Amino acid sequence: MGQITIGKPFLEERVLKSTVTVSNDIRKYIKNSDFFIEYNDEIKANESILNIPLTATILPLAWLTGSNVYVGNLDKRFKESMDLLQKTFAETYPLGRFTTEIKADKLTDNKTNPANPENNTGILFSGGVDSTYSLYKNIHLNPKLIMLWGIDDFSYPEKSEYWTKVISIYKNWANKHNLEYHIVKTNNSQILDDRRIEHKYNKIIYDGRLRPALQHSLVLLPTAAPLSIGRFNRFIIAASGTPESHNFMKPRAARPWFDEKIVWADLNVINHGSLSRNKKIQEMKEFILNEGVTFKVCVMSKPIDDYINDSSCEKCYRTIISLVISGIDPNLCGFKVDETTFLKMKNFWLKRKSTRMSNTWTELQELIPEEIEHDFYGSKAFFEWYRDFDLSETERSWLYNDLYNALPYSLAKLLDKVYHRYGINIHENPKKRINKKSLPETKQSLS
Repeated sequence: MGQITIGKPFLEERVLKSTVTVSNDIRKYIKNSDFFIEYNDEIKANESILNIPLTATILPLAWLTGSNVYVGNLDKRFKESMDLLQKTFAETYPLGRFTTEIKADKLTDNKTNPANPENNTGILFSGGVDSTYSLYKNIHLNPKLIMLWGIDDFSYPEKSEYWTKVISIYKNWANKHNLEYHIVKTNNSQILDDRRIEHKYNKIIYDGRLRPALQHSLVLLPTAAPLSIGRFNRFIIAASGTPESHNFMKPRAARPWFDEKIVWADLNVINHGSLSRNKKIQEMKEFILNEGVTFKVCVMSKPIDDYINDSSCEKCYRTIISLVISGIDPNLCGFKVDETTFLKMKNFWLKRKSTRMSNTWTELQELIPEEIEHDFYGSKAFFEWYRDFDLSETERSWLYNDLYNALPYSLAKLLDKVYHRYGINIHENPKKRINKKSLPETKQSLS
């Protein structure tokens, strides 16, 4: 059993800093021991709230290794919620240890005390389809938009050119609609060595990846905990699936029964919008066209001319298709599409570059009408071909994953570079072999 200690948090000029110290047996799983979050507005939180983000960041490692976590002052409700969440994850991943005890020197009861009780909603906003839909459905609540920079495979201030464009777009949009906008900058994705943890515990986390299996909302939501004090006590996070996918797909951390356990003070989290991405776009078509919505879905995170989507990655492609099927020109929504785009998209599949056949792609085939009305940039010919394309042909052999995980980590890292060169991404394999464990039924908290 290892030991993880959270250092005393330090707040200066809207920047929260802290450190994590671990015992020798798990030190190799820590990439960076210095943690920070920079907020764009005044923070009024006390120490027990300031300790939440880093505690949440290291808990997946603690759970998998059975390590205890030592922290000074911690919000009482958050501690209780993490104990409950650990129990839920233990039921989902029965091969894991999940015996962690959070040992706090002091537990504190807190209140968020929003300055305006009638404007008490925050929404975790990425600019993607899911969070835009949740904003669309709840815009009457005048939610505070909270966007996180540094939660992907890079930390702030990396990708500054890209993020400068992103912040400009969404800050202007929020101002236009009289919505409060917050950009939160952090390095919390750089604390744990995700790849090393995944390699060691691949048989425990069914998905094979730490972020979707355990981290997801546990990294996202608590990052905003200090910001919530004095501002909001209802926090919306967009659902990333349907009730059917929640119950019958592989276990993932992005589920209502996980998200809504992550709480602190008197704040409650709401997992909103259990609907497919395609149906969300169709439902908010008029909102997209009338309000000038720009989506940020690209996984490449690099600006292409004046665009924040490269319009050529798998996630861009499926969003472009969904927009076109709904009769929306993708170029109105932050994409750069021309007569070559759909030819490239066809080649993308013919070369079997996708190692991640999401349900979205299967549903897109079903949504293609018999009579195709729109022909944006040559899309009609693509749809006529794609309608009968066998997506199962794109699935990768499990040999890639088995070989990677069988090797010592030093050799696995070298093999990963070879895989990358040939477009093989074992970290997003679509058909992980899992124990088909029944999961709790989805509950809808907010329509």
